[in-house]
Amino acid sequence: EELYQLTAWNPANYTVSLEGGGEVTVTDAALSADKKTVTLTLGSDLAVGSTFNVTFTNLTGSTGVVMTGGNTGQFRTWDNTTDAIKVFILAGQSNMVGHGKTEYGGNPDWTADNGEPKEILGGLGSLRYLAVNDASYPDVDYAGLLVDPSQPATSAWNSRSDVKVWWKKGYVTETRSVLKGDLKIGYAESGSWFGPEYAFGRVMGDHFEKPVLIIKTSWGGIDLAQGFRPPTAVADRGGVVGPYYQAILADLREVLGDLEGQFPAADHPEFAAVGYRYQIAGFGWHQGWNDGGSAAFANEYEANLADLIDDLRAEFGQPTLPVAIANSGFGGVGGQTGNRLTVRQAQDSIGSLLTPHPVYSGTVLTGDTAPFWRDASQSPSSFGYHWNHNAETHYLIGKGMGEAMETLLP
Repeated sequence: EELYQLTAWNPANYTVSLEGGGEVTVTDAALSADKKTVTLTLGSDLAVGSTFNVTFTNLTGSTGVVMTGGNTGQFRTWDNTTDAIKVFILAGQSNMVGHGKTEYGGNPDWTADNGEPKEILGGLGSLRYLAVNDASYPDVDYAGLLVDPSQPATSAWNSRSDVKVWWKKGYVTETRSVLKGDLKIGYAESGSWFGPEYAFGRVMGDHFEKPVLIIKTSWGGIDLAQGFRPPTAVADRGGVVGPYYQAILADLREVLGDLEGQFPAADHPEFAAVGYRYQIAGFGWHQGWNDGGSAAFANEYEANLADLIDDLRAEFGQPTLPVAIANSGFGGVGGQTGNRLTVRQAQDSIGSLLTPHPVYSGTVLTGDTAPFWRDASQSPSSFGYHWNHNAETHYLIGKGMGEAMETLLP
């Protein structure tokens, strides 16, 4: 419901109390253009990571009905130090989890009845295959991912200490385990696989002088319509806030609220050198398969994705937070039909250069993944919903997201 401006504008109608005691004076209250959001100005700064409650009284809606008095919402502050750790959130479902195969790929000699193994070491579509055949892929230096590029068939894969990854693996209903450390192979469904973070992190690491932290918040098989459902979607169209929307924020609080504990100075001097201050610098999204399985979910996807972006930006206090979307181009160019086409078109609409959402112009960009599709005959598997486990596809998706983010960064 819209708020009545004379009551919404009155700072005396709001109380900001700190967890553990004390209050902060509210000096001003500004009502948004749609009359649904109030921005409060405080008399003193809140400490980074502090938890506080906002209570309002005497507010009335546009119809003159007094809203329930004493409503309280709990909030937590986020750091926004520009000359510090650059934090990027990579969210989505299984292909953000990571299904790019590193060592094993398709066996070109395999048939269903000849007894040959379907996958072999260094087989088609594996990252090892790309490194060994690096000269055939001039657009990416795959051999450069190795510790010793002169030994592409046997060399270990290198890592980057200027880019860290933090990922709490497992569903919210399970016991979860934290994987963290330097950017490398292994932050994925399997310890020998990788996801978009691998190439995305390299692009961001090359872009910034300051250290980079990638926080993965991704779970296989989770839809946007219910699992990631954001609060504004609930307010406008019903339902309940998704458990995985809540998990995104819970995971962020866990790591960003204890950066020194998660990345001790002795092992991660790059973070200690900037005093463990940080800035949430961007959000990446690669998701959509499950919503494409339902007409209702697909038809609501564009509104839900817009609400997700808006709600996260509001949460972080960054109305223009850069957002890079990798669309659902499964099947390649022209390969999407029906509900899956609806989802892909929704993703394109949100982040196109000619977006019908002017508020996102210059701050949200959708990359087309369809050109990265590789057929099962050139891949480790025929699981199309996992991009056939093709390493080139996963790498190019991450690289594309990183380059889109570079375009959007201030």
